[in-house]
Amino acid sequence: MRPGKIELAHRRAPPLNYAITEESVKPGYAGFREDLQFLDGLQNPYPARKSAGSYHGTDRFAFPMNPPAKSDRMDKTLIRQSALKYWKEFLATPAAAAMARNWQKFLRERMQGNQGAYFGFYALPSEFDVMSDLRMLGATVHLPRVLSKTEITFYRYLEQGEPVTALVKGSFGIQEPGPDARPVDPTPADILIVPSVSANAEGYRLGRGGGYYDRLAEKEGFRQMYKCALIPEKLLDAAFKEESHDLRLNKIVTEERIVSYP
Repeated sequence: MRPGKIELAHRRAPPLNYAITEESVKPGYAGFREDLQFLDGLQNPYPARKSAGSYHGTDRFAFPMNPPAKSDRMDKTLIRQSALKYWKEFLATPAAAAMARNWQKFLRERMQGNQGAYFGFYALPSEFDVMSDLRMLGATVHLPRVLSKTEITFYRYLEQGEPVTALVKGSFGIQEPGPDARPVDPTPADILIVPSVSANAEGYRLGRGGGYYDRLAEKEGFRQMYKCALIPEKLLDAAFKEESHDLRLNKIVTEERIVSYP
């Protein structure tokens, strides 16, 4: 691909005729975003620092330039809105089944010689169901209960794939462990599965805006946990700048690959 030319799978944008210099990035980027509004501005058109693995798939594009200036970063709220809309469409496609296969592959590999528990979550209708495969594979799973507007804590739910406590409908209509459930603390062998709507190129996740998991990850024990998420391929490398409180993932499972962020 030649510098200054955008390549897309189903749509061809006109050539951008200007020199690729630091001074030319901002005006060129503005025009680029206007021309490609159908992408909802979700992805960063300057993938200088790629996430692990290569770009591929019909909805990927490349643009050989420096990352956008801080002023050109997309607002997290706009990215979240676009991502949630895409999630609803994604879950109704065959790509969701491909994500499930990669999720099973990830779990089987992690379970070989690792007896740690999984700190999971009960999915909303617009989220990928992580629990079905954990139950099928006989995992030990802890689920969160919302204690307040700022705090969640985890309770034992599955022991080797079998429920050990009942679930009740809690905050936001989400199933969570009932009042008789036993609270648990993480161990070094455990894995935290983080509900996420998107992530940037460095592996920092974007959630639904409540900040529950960002605050959780600051606590002793949770801070050291191995963290993973399931996110559609298109929603990786979103154009937002991480903040100091944002949670960084170790692994992301998509419908195409399993991405590591060392």
